[in-house]
Amino acid sequence: AHPAFSLAAHGPNAEFLVSDHALEEDSGHRSPLGKLYELDGYVLLLGVDHWNNTSLPYAEFRADYPAKSNLITGSAMLVDGRRQWVTYKTLDTNPDDFGEIGQAFDEMHSIEVKRIGHAEVRFFKQRQVVDFATAWMAQHRDLTG
Repeated sequence: AHPAFSLAAHGPNAEFLVSDHALEEDSGHRSPLGKLYELDGYVLLLGVDHWNNTSLPYAEFRADYPAKSNLITGSAMLVDGRRQWVTYKTLDTNPDDFGEIGQAFDEMHSIEVKRIGHAEVRFFKQRQVVDFATAWMAQHRDLTG
């Protein structure tokens, strides 16, 4: 039910994954991404590459780098049955290096890119890519200004 970072889940852990998605943590520990990390789940990239890897914002949430900052944003939401504008603080994310991170991850962990029809397919543990990307961001972000 997050107004800006909605995710869906199906299966035995679906209710756990999508419940109590904190407004201030669109991609944080209390988001479905953080809960998937807690469960040591998997990522399937089907027809997309790491530029679209939804787990990388969670790595960004966990990473420590000099320019990391929050922003104040807002969304129209139902509050007690009435539509209201709600403002909240959230991480100011920057996906500009997600492709570079993904390429380095694939090489470091020998991630095989398979094909289904014309679509590239990658399958791997989410915790593995999050831990890699968290360390990568801490080491590489802000080095080029």
